[in-house]
Amino acid sequence: MPDLVTNVHADNGDTLVAALFAQWDQQGIRACIWKSADRWQEGIDGTTDFDILVPAQDVDRARQVLMDEGWIPVDAEAWRTFPGLFDYIAFVSGACLHVHLHAAITSGEKLTKTLRPPLTDLYLRHLQHGYPPTITAELEFVLLVVRTVLKISWLDIAGALRRRSAAAVYRNYTRELDQVRQRCRRDRIQSLLEEPELQSLPGHLVLQAHDDLASLRMAQRKALRRAIATWRIRPTAGTGPLRFVLRRAGRFGKTLPFQGISIGICGPDGSGKTTTTEALRKALSRQLRVEKYYLGGNLKQPGKLRGTVMKGILVPYLALRKACRLLRWNGWVAGLERWYANTDRRLTRGEKLRRVQAAEQAARTGSVVLFERYPLFHPYGDDMRPTLHPNGLRCPDILVLLDVAEATAIERRPDDDPETLRNKIQAFRQFAVQPSNAKQLLVFNESVSLQERVGATLDAVMAVLTERARRTPRR
Repeated sequence: MPDLVTNVHADNGDTLVAALFAQWDQQGIRACIWKSADRWQEGIDGTTDFDILVPAQDVDRARQVLMDEGWIPVDAEAWRTFPGLFDYIAFVSGACLHVHLHAAITSGEKLTKTLRPPLTDLYLRHLQHGYPPTITAELEFVLLVVRTVLKISWLDIAGALRRRSAAAVYRNYTRELDQVRQRCRRDRIQSLLEEPELQSLPGHLVLQAHDDLASLRMAQRKALRRAIATWRIRPTAGTGPLRFVLRRAGRFGKTLPFQGISIGICGPDGSGKTTTTEALRKALSRQLRVEKYYLGGNLKQPGKLRGTVMKGILVPYLALRKACRLLRWNGWVAGLERWYANTDRRLTRGEKLRRVQAAEQAARTGSVVLFERYPLFHPYGDDMRPTLHPNGLRCPDILVLLDVAEATAIERRPDDDPETLRNKIQAFRQFAVQPSNAKQLLVFNESVSLQERVGATLDAVMAVLTERARRTPRR
């Protein structure tokens, strides 16, 4: 059997991001975190994203550095796609880091993002020294006020009317504004508003928002909107409603701009396949579209056709077989049992092949495919018999083998026959020593924690996708 995986990648998200900024600096590419700098640690932990701004003329070189550093390009959902905005992800220490690379500031309303302030040079002039490279709190506050005014919708106004409080219109935005305001100085905001790029803003309203955001009334919000009219693009007719429909009707999760990846979870009963598969699905689906397929052969998770047919014929089959036994028609009993078993076998074969075909289609569209109980070994375990799969199956890109001690499997599956469990474990171990065509092969036993399994598997996903991304021409 291949060597067991006993530890996970030692790097962390901060190391990965620091190396990225160091490479940009080495190549003379100016870059900064242009918003939500106070949520930096959340980005390192993978619970939110980074918004990184680079000059438009350097964006191609910046993207190449991301690729060279192992970051994986992804395509956002249709309702989250905007010109000049590029998405990259990376897996490290069991977390998924997500970078929004901006060739220009893209912000504004939740769905249309019509705000394009020409402030890139201003932002890069006001970089704070050190790591991470962020803009001054005063500059972040000014744009945050503008973004807040644009984001206020009729839902916020309706909520304020229901609460009979004009200040309640800002209830969804005050927390972020307060966090930034605490790091600001009023006199510095006043000096900043004298910059040429900010001359069009009514400075007294920005300062008023600093003193008391709730004091801004509708007329003053309209004045701010008029002041930034030249900063906004006109959305195509129907863009907002279309994005709303896509958001409600579409599937969530980013896709890969190349062939997706398949991961097979294989092991005997009691090895933790279902638990591991679900943990991987949860970790991967935070950023990627994940499709899970069960390829077992029992009736616990049948397809619609097989489940309907087998459950429908079960009672008549049992009744007819019992009647034949009472009449001692042994030949009929044997024939009925063969017919029932062959019917189940044919339906199982068709069901598995349909699921494999659906999985291949999902991978072609850039999804991550998870196979639970991948059928690779026989006669015990996952039913990989020549009669069931005459052409065999392509090995997944990543094969995760879960070994388990006999005593542990028996303890976890008290209702199963111990001898059958032992036979399945032996069949699995005989299969596991054979060569595999998988790009990555991981072997775990019950001593490896679930967190370590997920972390090591995500490292393997990172390695396969990084190699695939580098071989794919950039769009």
